[in-house]
Amino acid sequence: RDLPDLTGVSVPLKGRVPRPKNEARSVAFVVPDMSEAYGLDLLNAIEERCAEHGAHLVVRRTHGRQSDEEKAVDSLVSTGEVDGLIVFPVHGDFYNASVLRQVLDGYPVVLVDRHLSGIPVAAVHTDNVAASRALTSRLLDRGHRHIAFVSPPPVNTSSIGGRLQGFPS
Repeated sequence: RDLPDLTGVSVPLKGRVPRPKNEARSVAFVVPDMSEAYGLDLLNAIEERCAEHGAHLVVRRTHGRQSDEEKAVDSLVSTGEVDGLIVFPVHGDFYNASVLRQVLDGYPVVLVDRHLSGIPVAAVHTDNVAASRALTSRLLDRGHRHIAFVSPPPVNTSSIGGRLQGFPS
């Protein structure tokens, strides 16, 4: 899994003084939660890439709450604790205003498993349409005929919307 390298990003940031080139960089990973079933491999891959580039990794869990995600992003950026963000957004009806503000201000942000329509932000995500089609086809090929798509509402959550789009009706 190749993840974007945020350690060499040099973008003028509003209200911040960039660190000297020889000082270690820090990257934050803001994530709803993680477990052995999902997220732990992603965390390990991000940590390994950071270590390869001499960057420190700061992890903030939001417990699936958008308000905690906004607080984490605001705190990490305003204190100058990190030089870039990797954000795995929580499911929600609205885009996180803090993340949008950072993207529009030119702060280095990479989204995981989401894309924001019309917003120019780097993102790492699965082709959810193709994945959903492939999984459904595999089940049909194995003789299953009663297949359901069970999910939270896809409102403003690109990953769920893509999965639903790829699920045959």
